[in-house]
Amino acid sequence: MKTKTIIGGLLLTMVVTVSSCNKELDQQASIGRDCGGTYLSVVYNQYKVCNPEKLAHIATSTAVEVDFKILRKCDGSGDVSSTCESPSYFDAWVEVIDVK
Repeated sequence: MKTKTIIGGLLLTMVVTVSSCNKELDQQASIGRDCGGTYLSVVYNQYKVCNPEKLAHIATSTAVEVDFKILRKCDGSGDVSSTCESPSYFDAWVEVIDVK
C-alpha cells in the first residue's frame, strides 16, 4: 500500500512538472537582437526566441507585453547556427504566442 502511495505521488509530481513547462506566460519584456538571434529579456531571465518572425516588425530594445511559452527545444526558424564569436547566454527557448 505504501508503495502505491509513493508511486502515485511521484506520478502527480511528474504531471505537474511537465504541465508547468508548457504554461503560457504573459510578461513585460524587452526585445534584444544580436548575431545569435532574437531574445526576450524578462526581469532577470533572457530567453531565445524560437519564432523570431513574430517580433520582426518591432524595433530592438522596445519594451512589449508578450505572451510566450517556454520550450524544451526549438524546431523553429530561430534555431540557427550563431555567427557570433561568443554567442549570447540564454536561460531557455521560448515560442512567442502574441504581442500586445
